[in-house]
Amino acid sequence: MAETFYLIPEKMHNQLVKAIYMHRGYSEEEAEYATRMCLAAVLHGIRTHNAVKALIYDEMYGQKLGACVPHAQIKVIPSPFKAVQAWDAGRKLGQAIAYSAMDTCMKLADEYGVGVVSVDNCFHYVWGGAYVLYAAEKRYIAYTCCTAPIAEVVPYQGKFPTLGTNPHSWGFPTTKVIGYPIIIDWATSAVARGRVEFLQRENK
Repeated sequence: MAETFYLIPEKMHNQLVKAIYMHRGYSEEEAEYATRMCLAAVLHGIRTHNAVKALIYDEMYGQKLGACVPHAQIKVIPSPFKAVQAWDAGRKLGQAIAYSAMDTCMKLADEYGVGVVSVDNCFHYVWGGAYVLYAAEKRYIAYTCCTAPIAEVVPYQGKFPTLGTNPHSWGFPTTKVIGYPIIIDWATSAVARGRVEFLQRENK
């Protein structure tokens, strides 16, 4: 079945997404992080985790429920390991946290060979592939995962959902070898919730 696609210029996309986030009370920096993730998704054909999903999640589960707090500040929790940091995100916007955490991981890796940031109390970061892609393009091997707070997966031979989708994302800096980085991004469910939501939005 043929589909109709409507294309807008990249600049217009970015201006629109950023303006919506700022209108909702987020800082300019937070809005720019969110826009960067949304652009990465749309440029790579990720129709399940683009600006539409990001904004719907913010609308449905974010500020109205107190799960996402604009202008929240990160608290770094003391760690006994130099290459590892633990953060309390204070319910900050997930995209801003994820890019900041990946930047910190890369800095730690430069010094110690590996960098790990564990984040608690954070809102959903939407598409994990964006952050490992960001690192892979800078020649790092990257990994991120997101534990889901909502039980929506039925275990094998089960009858009721007891698990989250708990997505995982890997990025490998293979551009010099094959011309582009390899990204592996998946949910642990048979079907990703984002895929179901996308089909629902498309009346399919």
